Parts: sequence; structure tokens; C-alpha cells
Amino acid sequence: MNFRFLALWTIAVLFLVPHPLSAGQQAAQQADDLEARYKLAMSKGDVELAVGFLCDAAKLEPKKYDKKCVAAQHHENEQLQSFDGFFAAGQAAMQQKDYSGAVKQFSKITFGLRHDDAVHLMQEAKNAEGHPQLLAANKETLIAAQAAYDRGDLATAEANAKQVQVPELQSSVQQILTNIRIYQDAMQAGDAAKQNGNYQAAQQKYKFAMVIRPNGPGNPGGKLQEVEVLLAAATVNKPSTPPPTKPVVADTKKPVEIPKAPDNDAKIRAALAEGHAAESRKDVDAALQAFERVLAINPRQAEALAGKQHIMDNMQKTPQGLENTLSIGLHDYYRSQLAEAGDAISLYLTAGGVRNRGVAYFYLGATFASQALLADPRGKTEHKSLEQHALLEFQQARCEHYQPIEKYLSPKVLALWNKSSC
Repeated sequence: MNFRFLALWTIAVLFLVPHPLSAGQQAAQQADDLEARYKLAMSKGDVELAVGFLCDAAKLEPKKYDKKCVAAQHHENEQLQSFDGFFAAGQAAMQQKDYSGAVKQFSKITFGLRHDDAVHLMQEAKNAEGHPQLLAANKETLIAAQAAYDRGDLATAEANAKQVQVPELQSSVQQILTNIRIYQDAMQAGDAAKQNGNYQAAQQKYKFAMVIRPNGPGNPGGKLQEVEVLLAAATVNKPSTPPPTKPVVADTKKPVEIPKAPDNDAKIRAALAEGHAAESRKDVDAALQAFERVLAINPRQAEALAGKQHIMDNMQKTPQGLENTLSIGLHDYYRSQLAEAGDAISLYLTAGGVRNRGVAYFYLGATFASQALLADPRGKTEHKSLEQHALLEFQQARCEHYQPIEKYLSPKVLALWNKSSC
């Protein structure tokens, strides 16, 4: 074997095989990589991240990067101080309604603790800058919603009302949507009562729907006449005395056929089970709705009454629970369950509810006024007493500086409201 050749080949291999870097060389390479990341972050405006990269490099290579780290940190602090000034200037511009100026100031804040707040306020300023145009457009949409509501086209009214976004018009929007919901609930409850043969309850629901919108969908006037005929026929055909012993000549006229009420036991059992299940999982709204369905079939159903009362008793133990009690009362009012509404709203007031006392007083008055409206006109004493109660509650609502949207009150409720004063 040629030993000279072997020696030359060994030397060549030693030059070709890479040698491992020393610890110092590795640190220097990592520091250079961090500097590259620093430059990339700076190019993207992420100063905080960039300074972090550079100062990490200084820990690895102090001689090369220490001064650069200190200088970068100093520059970062100067910018953060400037950002405090930009933020204050942006807030001042917002207060003066100089929204374009506010956008200009907030846009200068590119990082730091102020950045997220600046982005949020800048968006508010941009929205406010275009607000006059949006307000004008939303007013037109609201006018269209009101026109549709007045002609009884509730679907179009609801669709238009939901498109209104500006806060200044939300009270009108919510009143339209609330009235539509009340109307729909009353009509559905009336249809259900009629189907169950409870013509008196159906009559009350259809009357309530007509108070809200007599030209609404579903023909409430026609349905009211229909159940009144059925109710009168049921009264005429109701046996009051034992049959006579003498032979009776058969009436050749065919008697009016009265639909028989279906067996509601299964519906009641299912709704009660649903109510208890919802209550056990603390879904108060679902539980109340289930118990209300039972009471719509049988207002004296003991288990449903107890379930509803148990929920309301628990609600009044906390401030938020009291507010929920008021919400239940308003919900009952909108479903024309006036007695239940009066109980819940009165409970809110007597148990110490304070946040929405004006609302509570007004709707308690509206409940009495609605009961007077639906009361038998022959019972003058009861009618007068209900109106007096309504006036007293309206007086309290005025003293709490509550002001309803009068356009959406029924004429008789509005007349009583206008008679009241603080």
C-alpha cells in the first residue's frame, strides 16, 4: 500500500469534516440571529418585540449589543411617553367632537399599553364621523317601519325596525318590536285558547290584540266575533234545569255545534315535567315559560302555580333577582296575563327594587288601566276603582321621571296617563 497516498487522503478528510462550534461561536451566531429578528420586527413597527430581541442578543454578546440594547430601550420609552400625549390629545378631540382629529392622534399609537384602547377609540371616532349620515338613513328606515306598523304590516315593520342601529332611535325601535311581540303573543294565545274550547280566554286575548293593532295580521276582529258567537252559543246550550217529565217535541232546527275541548292532561304533564327539568338546571326563563303554558290551559293548576311562585320567591333574594322579577311582570303584561303581571310588579316594588322603579310604577298603572279596559262595563264601581289605581301608579311613575313613548300607548291608557301628574 502506498503510505504517502494514505497520508494525503487522511489530511484531505480532516479538512472536509466540519468541526463543532465552540460555545462562544454558538452564542455569537444566536446573537446575530436575534439581531436579524430585531430588524424584521422594527420593519413591521413592532418596537416592543424588536427591543426584546436586541436585548436578548446583548445577554449573549454584551460587548457587541449592550449599547444597542440601551439605545433601543431609551427610544422605546421616548415613544411611549409620546403615545401618552397622543392618547390625551385624541380624547380631547373626541370630547370636542373633532372626530377626524381624534382618528389622527390615535393612529399614531402603534404599540404599548395604550395601543388596544387607542384602536377601540379610533373605531368609535370613525363611527361618530360617519354618524350624521347613518342617523339620517336610520331615520328614514324608522319612518318606513312606523308606516308599515300603522297599516298592520307587522312583518315589514319588524324587518325595518331591526335595521335601525343608532342609539338615539332605539327607544322607538324597541317600542315597535315590543308591540309586535305583544300582538303576536296575544294572537297565538287566543288561537290556542279557542282550539282548547276556552272561548272566554280567547275573547280576552283577541281583545288585547285589537287594542295593540286592530288591523294586524290574523284578522283579530273576525276571530273575536267568531269566539263571541261560540261563547254565546255555549251559554244558550248549557243545561240549567233537569229535563221536563213531559214529552218534548224535537226542535227541527239543527243546534249549533260547539267544538269539544281536547284532553289537555298530556299537555299539562309534559309542560310540568319540562318546567321542573328547566328549574333543576337553573334555566329560569324556560321553567317559567313551561309553567305559563300549563296556566294558559288551567289557570288554577296547583303544581304550576307553586312552581312559578317558587321561582319568584327565589328571585327576590338578590338585587338581580328582583330585576328578573320585574322582567317576569312585564312579560306577563305583554302576554295579557294582567293579574300575574300585577303580582310580579307589585312584588318588585314592595321587596325593595330600586333600579327601575319608574318602569315598574308605569307598568303597574298600565296593568290596572288594561284591566279597567277589559272589565265588564256594567260593573261601574270596579271600573272606577281600577282607573283610580292606575292614576296613582302613573303619578308615582311621573315622580320617578319615567316617560313612555306615548305614540304606542292605547288611547284609553294614554288618556289616563295624561290625567296623571307628579
